[in-house]
Amino acid sequence: MATELKVLDLSYCGNLRRTPDLSAFKSLEILNLDHCWRLKEIHPSVYYIKTLVHLNICDTYIKDLPKVIGSMEALETLHAGNCLLYRLPDSIGNLACLSELHMDSCILLREIPDSIGKLQSLVKLDLSWTLITKLPESIGNLQNLRKLNIRGAPVTELPSAIGMLAKLYRLDA
Repeated sequence: MATELKVLDLSYCGNLRRTPDLSAFKSLEILNLDHCWRLKEIHPSVYYIKTLVHLNICDTYIKDLPKVIGSMEALETLHAGNCLLYRLPDSIGNLACLSELHMDSCILLREIPDSIGKLQSLVKLDLSWTLITKLPESIGNLQNLRKLNIRGAPVTELPSAIGMLAKLYRLDA
């Protein structure tokens, strides 16, 4: 078994519909599923890989992330741009190490849960080209947020809590 495998790059596997059981890959740090256009399901074993730091599901047919994603203790970056996600589970706020969350071009995504405010390590948040109309007030709790991108999203007003983001140096709207 490939127990020492650190990187699994399945990008551009156009016929992949479901990831295989990856529970044997105890050392996996990077899983790239970018441009797996037919991918609709991620095997539940992925969410239990304690060493996974980077997950890329951009340009897939993934519609939903399970609550268990909140148990991915080591996850630092989640790239989910241009997929069919329509919501994020509240458990997303449990990802204590998450520093980058890319949801750009998720054209079905309409809201972000209040639990986003618990992501104390978050530095970059990309919600561009989504259907999000409102940012939660809890966004003001993101004390390490440096970049926020809401360009192309129909946000009608910014929450007053945005002024509490002391480290924010770039806001694209």
